[in-house]
Amino acid sequence: MAIVMIWNPIYLILFGILILIDLLIAMQYFNTGRKIPNIDERLISYAYSFLFFCFSLSMVFLILSELQIQGTFINNTFYGDLSKGNELYQLFFRLFVLFHNIAFTFFYYVFGRYKKKLKYFLLIFNAFGLISSMVLPIDLMMKINSFYAILNTIIFLSILLIYTRWSQLELKASSSFIFLGSYLIFLAVVFNYPEFKQYGLIPLILPLILYILGALIILAPTVINPKSLSNPLTFWKINGILSIFCSVILLFFIIIFISFFDFIFLAVFFTLYTICSVLLILKSIKSQLLKTEKTEHAGVLRSFSRPERITEEEVSISKEKKVCLVCKGKVRKFDVYICDCNTFYCENCARALINLENACWVCNTPIDVSKPSKSFKKEDEIDIEISEKSPKKQKIDKKKGDLKNA
Repeated sequence: MAIVMIWNPIYLILFGILILIDLLIAMQYFNTGRKIPNIDERLISYAYSFLFFCFSLSMVFLILSELQIQGTFINNTFYGDLSKGNELYQLFFRLFVLFHNIAFTFFYYVFGRYKKKLKYFLLIFNAFGLISSMVLPIDLMMKINSFYAILNTIIFLSILLIYTRWSQLELKASSSFIFLGSYLIFLAVVFNYPEFKQYGLIPLILPLILYILGALIILAPTVINPKSLSNPLTFWKINGILSIFCSVILLFFIIIFISFFDFIFLAVFFTLYTICSVLLILKSIKSQLLKTEKTEHAGVLRSFSRPERITEEEVSISKEKKVCLVCKGKVRKFDVYICDCNTFYCENCARALINLENACWVCNTPIDVSKPSKSFKKEDEIDIEISEKSPKKQKIDKKKGDLKNA
């Protein structure tokens, strides 16, 4: 293999920023998950947190492996031969691949709670990748890892698309950011492979810039005002087209510079998969916009968006069907908190609300009178029936959070 650029000071600085952003995303999803009462939605948030935490560890081992390559330092740039790594290089690179595969293990397990028939298949598939990263010869392991990177990305994006189809309409825009960000990260990882580095046609820092950009795009929905994400169709059109563009770029580079049939086949499949995925999601969103249909797992993407408001319909369902206003689960006789406005909360959600704002989402009454409360603020007025026995009709001012008699 030819002598190529391995790293320079800017490369190392960007690598450090990349690792910090991965850790930031992991902490953001972990903190978001702690505030979600529903166990399934909470685990999804934890799975993404674990995913990016392992990504940060894998990036640490990747840069450590590159620092073990033998070479020469010329004009603030280190040049070396990627085929002449010492034992430490092989160890760190194996750990990079190992943690990259571990990152998907918990993610697949959480998805298996919804699709139990696929859980064992995904876990066995990932277990083979974990074993191969430690026992196979380094050259063979690198080739297998290239396939695993593409296949894991396809599986990951497929699961994301399933979550998107299940989710309620106002949360679908968030997944378009995760979809595009994942493509940029995948593109960055592939461009950093030795097969691409040896040609020296891609700037050394480009993969890191793509990775950082992708990570920031994934983080965006957790900090953007939900009202700005109210049109999922538009966001999926924009981010979907950009994702297709990324897959076409990858296909172009593989055909021109690598020219291996197996890589070309996977790249073509990946491009067609991207196009079909975007078209299916756009069709699903258009259908839901027309039918305003309800979905079974409506909140599976809730951890990727800030909560916006409580609707009159949600309040009515909570009262009529005696389900928890927060997690929408059926409340049990001895595991329920009923507010003065006849709104139902399960015990777990009530405890979570006490630790947050300690106020009913409907009437702002303190749940635990011994602790301070913070009103649950809303953005416009919703007329709701506070009590079936009361002849008075009351409304909640979303901006002020106080009750007014109509």
